[in-house]
Amino acid sequence: DHVYPNFLDVMQYLADSDLLEMIVDKLNPSSPPEAQANAAETLCAITRNAPSALATKLSSPDFVSRIFGHAIEDSHSKSGLVHSLTVCISLLDPRRSAASSPFFNSYRGQNMFESPVPVTQETIGAMLPKLGDMLMLLSVASDSKVLPTTYGELRPPLGKHRLKIVEFIAVMLKSGNEDAGKELASSGTIKRTLELFFEYPFNNALHHQVESIILSCL
Repeated sequence: DHVYPNFLDVMQYLADSDLLEMIVDKLNPSSPPEAQANAAETLCAITRNAPSALATKLSSPDFVSRIFGHAIEDSHSKSGLVHSLTVCISLLDPRRSAASSPFFNSYRGQNMFESPVPVTQETIGAMLPKLGDMLMLLSVASDSKVLPTTYGELRPPLGKHRLKIVEFIAVMLKSGNEDAGKELASSGTIKRTLELFFEYPFNNALHHQVESIILSCL
């Protein structure tokens, strides 16, 4: 049960308003990173409190496509990509975003042990059409950045945006969706993540995500 007795009525009222549209628009690459971060946290909080009218609206194909579109709208906006994918990951696995939320302790006490609302075929299906465009960003061929480290130079560094893409792939595969699995396999994405594993031998965060990808494939 939710804390507030009129929670469902409030969620329905908010769903009937333009609130969600305004928040999602803040993920636009032209928005300041702070606005994108706040919008992403708000949207993730909505996914964590499913089922509700607001969460249902957010997971609809129209909104999922819009959020995913913001992720790849401008390849130079790494912040926009990271925060938009954070929301997509939360749509696929709300508990995953809960652990990284500053409100984790509060959330854990309320509904951490409730059964998660299963992700729908429509939600994942809305991500697939633009998946190929995003996966192209895993290429490091045109990136000339150099990061000096204690064990040598990274040419280029993996970057938070590529790590977030790999995390998204891991979560999508973990959902068990057959269409998503076929798309990721046929596009060479899984092979590319394995290549990144060896190209960045000291990146433990990357290795953790690739391990999850491999386990999902077995």
